[in-house]
Amino acid sequence: MRNGSGTPADHHVAVLLSQERVYAHPGEGYEPLSGHITAIEFLVQATSPEAACEIAYGVTNSDPTDLHCDAAYLEVVRSYREIGGFRSATVGDIFVVDGESFVCARFGFSRVPV
Repeated sequence: MRNGSGTPADHHVAVLLSQERVYAHPGEGYEPLSGHITAIEFLVQATSPEAACEIAYGVTNSDPTDLHCDAAYLEVVRSYREIGGFRSATVGDIFVVDGESFVCARFGFSRVPV
């Protein structure tokens, strides 16, 4: 949801990890050679889709004992790390915010052309 006022709003985020770097085994919830796996989906409070990507990046690079995001996302971090067992997000991973795709670049995020 775009918000012209600069006031935070809910944004739905899906984190898709590149399977080249997901160290899972066939039959563990992903399809070989499909490109990316949807690791987690959650809501963030942000002023824009780009800001939502930054928050989601902080969540996916946190550990329950070492947060790089607001403590309000602790349960999401636990689900991502302890339950899902996923690695930190990195270059080439995709963040889908309210249906719009952004690829994690070396610095920041780039919109994925439709």
